[in-house]
Amino acid sequence: MTIEAPRTETPASSGADKEPHHSYTSLNTYLNVCQLQYYYRYVEKLPAERTAVALPFGTAMHQALSVQAQAARKGRLLPARELLDSFAAFFKANCEASDNLVFKREETYDDQLDLAGRMIEAVAKEWVDYYNIKSVAEPFRVEIPGVSLPLVGELDMVVEEGTPFDEGGDRPRPVVVDFKTAARSWTDSQPHRALQATVYSYGYREKHGVTPSFRYDVLTKAKTPKVQHLRTVRDADSFARLEKLVSVADRAIRTGIFLPNETSYGCADCPFAGACAGWHCDHARVTSVSARPLQTGECMEAA
Repeated sequence: MTIEAPRTETPASSGADKEPHHSYTSLNTYLNVCQLQYYYRYVEKLPAERTAVALPFGTAMHQALSVQAQAARKGRLLPARELLDSFAAFFKANCEASDNLVFKREETYDDQLDLAGRMIEAVAKEWVDYYNIKSVAEPFRVEIPGVSLPLVGELDMVVEEGTPFDEGGDRPRPVVVDFKTAARSWTDSQPHRALQATVYSYGYREKHGVTPSFRYDVLTKAKTPKVQHLRTVRDADSFARLEKLVSVADRAIRTGIFLPNETSYGCADCPFAGACAGWHCDHARVTSVSARPLQTGECMEAA
């Protein structure tokens, strides 16, 4: 049985059309979070039963750091107060646009603004890129052999490291930079295992014909936030593996394979926990594509 290709999210600033496509976020949801969550989000397009405040917070921080990156291209480091004002505006808009926003116990909107202020102070102390910034919020759209949909994404920032005057006369090297907010510091091994670094490096290579290095700028949400600059690199074998991975996932999605992940790290804040809880009770359509939410009384009647 074949289902219609889903329409996944399109980077807002890319100007890309709304054609069906794969993205890092959608692929990571299917491969590493939960296939059933993928179904509810991208195929059924159910409204979120709950949206953890961490989502609009992280998006707003990305948006504020993009504002800083655009200024840094011209050699400016924005004052922390100005950057916090940008964050606050983005955060307010993101919260208002979120379905069923929820805060953790004893967590408030003002607490989030205070946390953002401390994080932005850390950014102001650790920002390292200025005139070497080549692009900010750069979109890409590439075709993968044997895959029905294009791969679409947006690179937070691309910088160049090294100059023609370096020892050995090396040309400047492209580095894709991704901004991350995290509850705790990353381990040294995390960047080397991250799917996003592979997807975005692949997208850059296919667009520009050059394999970049990759750098995660991880901003921790701790009492005393800090910024980590963590580097990794992908090779031809990594890209061949990605092509195979996406090809198989694409085929599974089009076939209609969407199983719940009973031990996913995404369960705690899952926006479709209620729908998932009733998934197995829909006896009338218990197939690989039967993932609609349980209707009131339906499980008892079917039993």
